[in-house]
Amino acid sequence: MLGSSCLDEETVTSFVTFVRQNLAELVKPTTIPKTKKYDKDVYKQVKKLVMKDVLRVDILATLCTRLINHLLLNDISPTAEEVKNIQTFIKMDFLPNDLRLSLLQDVVSAPKLKSVMADPDVALLLLEKM
Repeated sequence: MLGSSCLDEETVTSFVTFVRQNLAELVKPTTIPKTKKYDKDVYKQVKKLVMKDVLRVDILATLCTRLINHLLLNDISPTAEEVKNIQTFIKMDFLPNDLRLSLLQDVVSAPKLKSVMADPDVALLLLEKM
């Protein structure tokens, strides 16, 4: 392991455990578009994970990356309900603008995800943050 060459075994073990525990708690990228109860299954879960003394931007960035990778790598053509969930995720009040912009840039570049931009609020977020 790369960490072992630079750090003591206890530090490496603690870090790996930390990463594994946080990843296990993350909302699955398949849940975000598919859920029927967005507020309960996604919003509240994510908010609980990231709203600490300091906003956990690292966790939000991981969620955004995992979501866009899931959508692009699986060549997903989202249904209307799935598009609404993706739009709601993008509009989360605690999602930092830089992450939102990066996510929207990926969405715009994917032909099958263009429908996400049909929400005037989402489109405006992209235009305002560029």
